Amino acid sequence: MKKVLITGSSSGIGKATAELFLKNDVPVVGIARQHKKFIHKSKLYEPIEADLSLIESLPKLITTILQEHPDIDVFIGNAGYGDFQSIENFSANQIRNFLNLNLISHITLCRFIVSHMKYEKNGTIFFYWF
Repeated sequence: MKKVLITGSSSGIGKATAELFLKNDVPVVGIARQHKKFIHKSKLYEPIEADLSLIESLPKLITTILQEHPDIDVFIGNAGYGDFQSIENFSANQIRNFLNLNLISHITLCRFIVSHMKYEKNGTIFFYWF
Protein backbone atom coordinates (compact mmCIF):
# COMPACT_ATOMS: atom_id res chain seq x y z
CA MET A 1 0.00 0.00 0.00
CA LYS A 2 1.42 3.35 -1.08
CA LYS A 3 -1.20 6.02 -0.38
CA VAL A 4 -4.89 6.17 0.53
CA LEU A 5 -7.55 8.60 -0.75
CA ILE A 6 -10.46 8.99 1.68
CA THR A 7 -13.62 11.04 1.13
CA GLY A 8 -15.35 12.35 4.23
CA SER A 9 -12.07 12.27 6.14
CA SER A 10 -12.82 15.06 8.62
CA SER A 11 -15.29 13.26 10.89
CA GLY A 12 -16.91 9.98 11.84
CA ILE A 13 -15.83 6.77 10.14
CA GLY A 14 -13.72 8.65 7.58
CA LYS A 15 -11.75 10.40 10.32
CA ALA A 16 -11.27 7.17 12.27
CA THR A 17 -10.13 5.40 9.11
CA ALA A 18 -7.66 8.17 8.27
CA GLU A 19 -6.29 8.10 11.81
CA LEU A 20 -5.79 4.34 11.61
CA PHE A 21 -3.83 4.56 8.36
CA LEU A 22 -1.75 7.47 9.67
CA LYS A 23 -1.02 5.58 12.90
CA ASN A 24 0.44 2.84 10.69
CA ASP A 25 2.52 5.36 8.69
CA VAL A 26 0.40 5.12 5.55
CA PRO A 27 0.03 8.48 3.75
CA VAL A 28 -3.54 9.77 3.41
CA VAL A 29 -5.09 12.29 1.06
CA GLY A 30 -8.31 13.35 2.75
CA ILE A 31 -11.23 15.05 1.02
CA ALA A 32 -13.80 16.91 3.10
CA ARG A 33 -15.88 20.07 2.90
CA GLN A 34 -14.11 21.37 6.00
CA HIS A 35 -11.11 20.09 7.88
CA LYS A 36 -11.74 22.11 11.06
CA LYS A 37 -12.84 18.94 12.88
CA PHE A 38 -9.71 17.02 11.89
CA ILE A 39 -6.43 18.86 11.73
CA HIS A 40 -3.74 16.21 11.71
CA LYS A 41 -0.20 17.41 12.26
CA SER A 42 1.39 14.48 10.45
CA LYS A 43 3.23 15.24 7.23
CA LEU A 44 1.58 12.06 5.95
CA TYR A 45 -1.85 13.74 5.84
CA GLU A 46 -2.85 16.06 3.02
CA PRO A 47 -6.25 17.70 3.46
CA ILE A 48 -8.21 18.74 0.38
CA GLU A 49 -11.32 20.86 0.82
CA ALA A 50 -14.05 20.09 -1.71
CA ASP A 51 -17.83 19.78 -1.81
CA LEU A 52 -18.46 16.43 -3.50
CA SER A 53 -22.11 17.29 -4.13
CA LEU A 54 -20.89 19.70 -6.83
CA ILE A 55 -20.71 16.95 -9.44
CA GLU A 56 -19.49 19.16 -12.29
CA SER A 57 -16.28 19.98 -10.37
CA LEU A 58 -15.31 16.37 -9.67
CA PRO A 59 -13.52 15.43 -12.93
CA LYS A 60 -11.08 18.33 -12.50
CA LEU A 61 -10.70 17.62 -8.77
CA ILE A 62 -9.87 13.94 -9.15
CA THR A 63 -7.65 14.50 -12.19
CA THR A 64 -5.60 17.02 -10.20
CA ILE A 65 -5.40 14.72 -7.18
CA LEU A 66 -4.23 11.77 -9.27
CA GLN A 67 -1.65 13.94 -11.06
CA GLU A 68 -0.27 15.21 -7.75
CA HIS A 69 -0.53 11.79 -6.06
CA PRO A 70 0.01 9.09 -8.70
CA ASP A 71 0.91 6.64 -5.93
CA ILE A 72 -2.71 6.45 -4.63
CA ASP A 73 -3.61 2.78 -4.66
CA VAL A 74 -6.52 2.67 -2.19
CA PHE A 75 -9.77 4.65 -2.46
CA ILE A 76 -12.20 4.74 0.44
CA GLY A 77 -15.52 6.37 -0.48
CA ASN A 78 -17.04 7.45 2.78
CA ALA A 79 -18.47 10.97 2.35
CA GLY A 80 -22.18 11.29 2.84
CA TYR A 81 -24.98 12.33 5.10
CA GLY A 82 -28.34 11.12 6.26
CA ASP A 83 -31.62 12.89 6.85
CA PHE A 84 -34.25 10.69 8.40
CA GLN A 85 -37.45 12.65 8.07
CA SER A 86 -40.47 11.32 6.18
CA ILE A 87 -40.01 11.15 2.41
CA GLU A 88 -42.91 13.50 1.73
CA ASN A 89 -41.05 16.25 3.61
CA PHE A 90 -38.10 16.30 1.20
CA SER A 91 -37.95 18.84 -1.60
CA ALA A 92 -36.73 17.84 -5.06
CA ASN A 93 -33.57 19.86 -4.38
CA GLN A 94 -32.91 18.02 -1.09
CA ILE A 95 -33.30 14.66 -2.84
CA ARG A 96 -30.96 15.74 -5.64
CA ASN A 97 -28.30 16.94 -3.17
CA PHE A 98 -28.59 13.73 -1.15
CA LEU A 99 -28.13 11.55 -4.25
CA ASN A 100 -25.33 13.74 -5.61
CA LEU A 101 -23.25 13.43 -2.46
CA ASN A 102 -24.10 9.91 -1.33
CA LEU A 103 -24.11 8.15 -4.71
CA ILE A 104 -23.31 10.08 -7.86
CA SER A 105 -20.12 11.70 -6.51
CA HIS A 106 -18.64 8.30 -5.70
CA ILE A 107 -19.57 6.85 -9.08
CA THR A 108 -18.02 9.89 -10.76
CA LEU A 109 -14.80 9.64 -8.75
CA CYS A 110 -14.61 5.90 -9.45
CA ARG A 111 -14.72 6.48 -13.22
CA PHE A 112 -11.33 8.17 -12.93
CA ILE A 113 -9.87 6.13 -10.09
CA VAL A 114 -10.62 2.78 -11.76
CA SER A 115 -8.85 3.93 -14.93
CA HIS A 116 -5.87 5.06 -12.85
CA MET A 117 -5.73 1.77 -10.95
CA LYS A 118 -6.03 -0.29 -14.13
CA TYR A 119 -3.17 1.66 -15.66
CA GLU A 120 -1.08 1.06 -12.52
CA LYS A 121 -2.25 -2.59 -12.40
CA ASN A 122 -2.93 -2.16 -8.70
CA GLY A 123 -5.64 -0.77 -6.48
CA THR A 124 -8.40 -1.36 -3.96
CA ILE A 125 -11.73 0.43 -3.59
CA PHE A 126 -13.95 0.43 -0.50
CA PHE A 127 -17.31 2.09 0.08
CA TYR A 128 -18.97 2.76 3.42
CA TRP A 129 -22.67 3.16 2.73
CA PHE A 130 -25.25 2.95 5.46
